[in-house]
Amino acid sequence: MSTFSEKNVCAVEPDQLRQNALFAIPKKGRLYERVIKLLLGAGLDHHRPNRLDVAQCTTLPVTLVFLPASDIATYVAEGNVDLGITGTDVVMESEADVETLLVSC
Repeated sequence: MSTFSEKNVCAVEPDQLRQNALFAIPKKGRLYERVIKLLLGAGLDHHRPNRLDVAQCTTLPVTLVFLPASDIATYVAEGNVDLGITGTDVVMESEADVETLLVSC
């Protein structure tokens, strides 16, 4: 779980991953829908090819990494991604050492 598998990054060049901020978001579920609306409203337009869990933003140097919500806190804590959005309950359950920047109700 500490690194990306090859199938997840085949649509984005490895050099591009190192240059961009890696932003983990839930790959499905109720939180996914809300996060997608948030990203679009913030100008983080992207194209996610079918069956790939990585998408390059078209307007900013950000690469979106689609992960199970339950894994996001761990990926952030291990430094595999730069930031992520997940539920506070997931962060608490994972006991990941991350900084919480925003809590929404």
